[in-house]
Amino acid sequence: MEWCEFVGVEFDRTDFGHAILHDCDLRDTSFRQAKLNDAKFVRSDFYGAVFEKGTSGARVHFDSISPPSSFEGVSGLRWAAVGDRPAFVSEDAPGYEHFLKRSEQEPDARPIVDSMRVVKDADEVSRLRRAVDISVAGHIAAMRAARAGMWEYELEAALEDGFRRNGADRLGYPSIVGSGPNSTTLHYDVNRRKTENGDLVVIDAAAEWGQYTADVTRTFPGNGKFTPRQKAIYDLVLGAQQAAFDAVRPGVTMRQLDDIARRYMREHSGNLCGQLTCDDREFFNHGLGHPIGMDVHDVGISRPLEPGMVITLEPGIYIQAEQLGVRIEDDVLVTAKGGEWLSAGAPRTTDAIEKLMSGR
Repeated sequence: MEWCEFVGVEFDRTDFGHAILHDCDLRDTSFRQAKLNDAKFVRSDFYGAVFEKGTSGARVHFDSISPPSSFEGVSGLRWAAVGDRPAFVSEDAPGYEHFLKRSEQEPDARPIVDSMRVVKDADEVSRLRRAVDISVAGHIAAMRAARAGMWEYELEAALEDGFRRNGADRLGYPSIVGSGPNSTTLHYDVNRRKTENGDLVVIDAAAEWGQYTADVTRTFPGNGKFTPRQKAIYDLVLGAQQAAFDAVRPGVTMRQLDDIARRYMREHSGNLCGQLTCDDREFFNHGLGHPIGMDVHDVGISRPLEPGMVITLEPGIYIQAEQLGVRIEDDVLVTAKGGEWLSAGAPRTTDAIEKLMSGR
């Protein structure tokens, strides 16, 4: 890939970083990762690119990026708030002056509206419960349909048929059905590979209902039976998720939950990931979770948890050398006393998954 000129980093209303790049072409579908000049700015893999009409620049999204405070005092970067959104701009970049000009715009109403979306009322929670239940039905349908040798798009068809038959308005986001090597690619959604005997399949997919979307991921063996190695990795991911769930309560932040999940992985990895522990960014290369609502990555990720917020917990381990990826993602309602699993209807343990698949 040709090198891009770095303009700056802008933080949107969900507190996800957007690296603004210019004078480059990222439209090659084989492009999977992007790093800025200074690696400390970036915490995880390339998420996607949005091209503005008539320009060669791109807004590049990362699933997780260092917080705004980490950019303060960095040589060559200048503060340039856009509305009330923090941004830092490279003084040497070709788009510098244009980017700064945006910071002079009047603040918009989005922060006020967004603040109203963070905590869900009873109707919103009811809509999310329905979206989650539909999503669970689709995941179960895909597990029951799975056979070694199926194409990923056949599993996708069974999954989305399950959504539609249970009343989904539409997909919450493009369905991710990754088998074997594709299970290790975070946002793979091509879904064109033929599965092989012994593959794990990662399905990250959910339904939208009543304008609210769920976000659920399950990992299962295409042939219905985990190998001992697959089970060991899966159980480590499951344990990390449970540790984070046990810590859910009002006042806790998503960053703290992320730390708890990583600590569990670090303390229980043994030699499962070789010389490194499995919480290393080489293997667990994304954030633990995010709020959901009208957007699948909804607003409020930086706010301490409050009763009525709905979040995801989605630890994962991806070992590319073994073509082995595991991610488990559940939707959790924050309550006054802790958390409530909303997506528990989709089997989470290896025993429950194998039991469901044995009845195919």
